[in-house]
Amino acid sequence: MSEEAVFVYGTLRRGDCRNGALEGYECLSREAHLQGFHMKHLGGFPAIVPDPDQKVLGEIYRIDKECLAQLDRIEGHPHFYRRTKVLVFDVGVTQREIKGETKKVHKGFHCWTYVFADPSRITDCPIIKSGDWFSTRRRGTV
Repeated sequence: MSEEAVFVYGTLRRGDCRNGALEGYECLSREAHLQGFHMKHLGGFPAIVPDPDQKVLGEIYRIDKECLAQLDRIEGHPHFYRRTKVLVFDVGVTQREIKGETKKVHKGFHCWTYVFADPSRITDCPIIKSGDWFSTRRRGTV
């Protein structure tokens, strides 16, 4: 079986409406950061678009090709969202001794994620400043 990793940041995250698509797949990180994107609030779901100074919070799952194809259908790849390979870092930090000094090390994962295909269509949508889709649900704010 060929395995892939996927970074999810919105309705595919644990506790949201589309997470069932990832049921049975291993979650590699419940708290991971994707640098270089900001999150937009599109109503019932978010989208991410490139932004070098921002980051997005999400989860990383190990999936197979069949699940990836299902996620492509859910996300409307390549017309609504475009599946893109990104480098994501686990927020969980480990301590490692490097050249005699204890350093914090963040584990990186090469993952697929879904980026909004046409950012010009959502310029008026509010930015989720925290980069965390769930923060808008907890506080009811953007």
